[in-house]
Amino acid sequence: LEVAASLIAEHGEDDTNHGNITACSSNLVSTSATKKTSNNFTQLERGVELLSYLSSKTNIKDELAHGYSLKSSLSSSSDSSSKTLISHQTVLERLIDIADDSDAQKSPTVSYALSTIFAA
Repeated sequence: LEVAASLIAEHGEDDTNHGNITACSSNLVSTSATKKTSNNFTQLERGVELLSYLSSKTNIKDELAHGYSLKSSLSSSSDSSSKTLISHQTVLERLIDIADDSDAQKSPTVSYALSTIFAA
């Protein structure tokens, strides 16, 4: 659950309210920005797919329903300092934002996974 939450939280911090996937269609977007957007979308897909599987488990449903949010320490492999990853949204709130984002061009995979999560 923590891994899936971090995947969708990382995507949300970079792209919230910025038309997250539509930036790829602009001719002015650099290659690195396009790769970053593509990488963020891939992270979002993987996170939503993982949550789709996990939400079929009763204990995970309980965690999501009771406001699970990401609060953990991650160690950086390149140095000995640790980074704290904290999301101000719950996982459920983030899923609702993803589902409600009418500007984003969601893949059929993300749409299906979201419908599975909310139907479970």
